[in-house]
Amino acid sequence: MTPNPKMNDCWNGITGVGIFQKLGAPFNTVGKAADIAYTARSGQKYVADWVAELFSTAPDTALETIAEAVASLYMPDWAKILEAMSEEYNPIHNYDRTTTVTVTTVPGVTETKTTQFGHSVEEEENEQKNQILTKEITPATIEVEETMEKNLVEEVAETVPGYSKDTSTKNNQVKTKETTPATLEVEETAQKNQKETVTETPSNRTSTKSVMAYDAPAGTWSPQEQTVDSGSTATATEYSGNPDTTTRTETVGANGSETEQYSGDADEVNEVYTPTTDGSRTTTYSGQPDKKTHTETVGTAGSEKETYSGNPDNRTKTVSNAGQDTETTSKTGSDTQEYEEQSSGNIGVTTTQQMLQAELALRSYNVFERIFFPQLDEFLTLYFY
Repeated sequence: MTPNPKMNDCWNGITGVGIFQKLGAPFNTVGKAADIAYTARSGQKYVADWVAELFSTAPDTALETIAEAVASLYMPDWAKILEAMSEEYNPIHNYDRTTTVTVTTVPGVTETKTTQFGHSVEEEENEQKNQILTKEITPATIEVEETMEKNLVEEVAETVPGYSKDTSTKNNQVKTKETTPATLEVEETAQKNQKETVTETPSNRTSTKSVMAYDAPAGTWSPQEQTVDSGSTATATEYSGNPDTTTRTETVGANGSETEQYSGDADEVNEVYTPTTDGSRTTTYSGQPDKKTHTETVGTAGSEKETYSGNPDNRTKTVSNAGQDTETTSKTGSDTQEYEEQSSGNIGVTTTQQMLQAELALRSYNVFERIFFPQLDEFLTLYFY
């Protein structure tokens, strides 16, 4: 029986998109970090049967379907947990008792005002412009001096995140090498040109004939011949004419060849990067704050002079009214006031120190490791995890 695939075989929240990024709000800013943490925790776990079936039948939309199911089952509670974790309050305010009274007036009176216009106004205005205005303006001069003194020293220390690299190679291709050797034809001819003369000088030879009768039986006397060589035999060899020649001819019949062929799928190289250390960036400021000086100096004061000449202007206005307006006002209903009183302060014997301790305990509580990740494991992986 083939086991279910591991979570990393279905999706990888470190190198790709995971559950929390698919969920969106309220994980928009921490979605990638949450996916990396959850993949590091549960990426090697075997997924549940329904998850394996979903990825085998609809791999392109499986992660979207899982995210929708998680949002329906857990997001209402998760959103309330995150809202409670983000709540801010002042422990000192909890120690000093304060009563707040809020008075809200709810309008209930409806006022209707009706105005009936029955008069008419006729206004006639005549204006004769006689005077001439002459305006002379002298602007002021301002000298501006701005100096900037840089005192603050900024030091930035940045640590690059560390990763470990695992490389695995799978050799799939088969290499076939075929070699055809070259052919070489050799022809060699020899020509005898020198003449060899051999001269042999024999040694000196002396022959002596004698009869030996001493102690020889009667009737057995016979002459004897003795040959004695003196000196030695000499042989002399002489060569004349041109030296002998030898000719060697090598002819290449066919060139050699070497052929390499590859068959099968291409070799596979898999590289897996695993984060080992987190990167960091620290900015440190030292020294006095920067100092900026802005100085404005008025050189000469401005002036404005107006001069009128000619006779004064004449203006004639005539107003005539006829008729009378009528205004009627009616009110219905009545206004009401609502009072709300809220008291805040010391709860029993709770002290400021205890409230601070509760604040620290709340901030150190990791809802991802304690609540979100275990619920996802229960929903997405096999029952024995």
